[in-house]
Amino acid sequence: MELIAGEPDFVVEHLESDCRFTFDFREHERLVQRFEPDDGIVADVMAGVGPFAVPAAKKGCAVIANDLNPNSAKWLRKNVLDNNVAENLRVYCEDGREFIRTSLRRALDEPFPPYAGKKASKRQQKEDRRERQGGVKKDDRHRSPSESPLPARHMRNRIAHFVMNLPDTAIEFLDAFRGILTTSGRELSGLYDVMPMVHCHCFTRYLDPGEAEADIRKRVETALGGELEKEASLHLVRSVAPSKDMYCISFRLPRRVAYA
Repeated sequence: MELIAGEPDFVVEHLESDCRFTFDFREHERLVQRFEPDDGIVADVMAGVGPFAVPAAKKGCAVIANDLNPNSAKWLRKNVLDNNVAENLRVYCEDGREFIRTSLRRALDEPFPPYAGKKASKRQQKEDRRERQGGVKKDDRHRSPSESPLPARHMRNRIAHFVMNLPDTAIEFLDAFRGILTTSGRELSGLYDVMPMVHCHCFTRYLDPGEAEADIRKRVETALGGELEKEASLHLVRSVAPSKDMYCISFRLPRRVAYA
């Protein structure tokens, strides 16, 4: 998202049916920037209509997106088609816990094709088409680094990130990660030398940053049934009320929790 003019304020209010809805587009962009198309699959547990899932798929990431609400899943499917990301984004309508528990096995059994690289611009496609029609082949010696053939790549069959954007209750779903690699099958263990990152949105009543972090970490560790490891960070998304802040805690899933 690029600011063309004015103040760098990306918090938007939408009025509908005499109700006011607030959205912070910076948070979507911030998180999507952490995803890389070659890094594995992004699993969006509470996807809604796709504010995280669709931009990630547009970037080239492989995404499985879920929402228990059939209407949300319906409009998410429409957004997938409208944004031409069907090859990168698959939609599910399941309970969040069940989606988490089956995601690793699903990624292995139903992998995404390797990332083929960023699509060429329309101008580049036109030039390539003209060269093919004219029987002209570019000499590899004059090929720019950006045009170099992509190396051989592997199927994307592992979860790299979980997104849990339901701040009121997302922490309560973290218990679904307990034993996720124990119950998913022995052949999965080799795929997860590096455990997935979990990005969980939540609220806290503590306004002091230190107290907020202590509160959120305690609740997360209680739900997981184990302590967080070193790779964990907290991001203040925004204040939602005079005594209520919204945060996103990002952490590497503890191995001992996944094998509990």
